[in-house]
Amino acid sequence: WPLGHTAGADGQAVAYGVRPEHLSLGGGDAVPAEIIVVEPTGAETELLVQAGEAQIVLVTHGRPVVNPGDKIGLAVDPAMVHVFDQKTGARIAA
Repeated sequence: WPLGHTAGADGQAVAYGVRPEHLSLGGGDAVPAEIIVVEPTGAETELLVQAGEAQIVLVTHGRPVVNPGDKIGLAVDPAMVHVFDQKTGARIAA
C-alpha cells in the first residue's frame, strides 16, 4: 500500500496503521486478500481477511456479497494512514 508523504527517513522501519472502517473492497492500489470470516453486525459487516502474513479486519456498510474463501482486493485511502516508527512507536508526522 502507498505510504503517502511522510517525514520518515528512507529505509526507516515503520508500522503501518489504518482503522478498519478506512479499508474498502477493491480499488486501484488493491492488495490481494482472502476472506476468512464474514460477520454481519447490524447495518455494517465486519470481514476478517488474510493479506500476505497479516490478518486484517475491515468494516463495510451494508451486506457485501462475499463468503469465506473468496479472493478480494483491499484498498485504503492514503490520507487515512498513520505511520509509526517501528522502534519507538512514535507517530511519524505527514
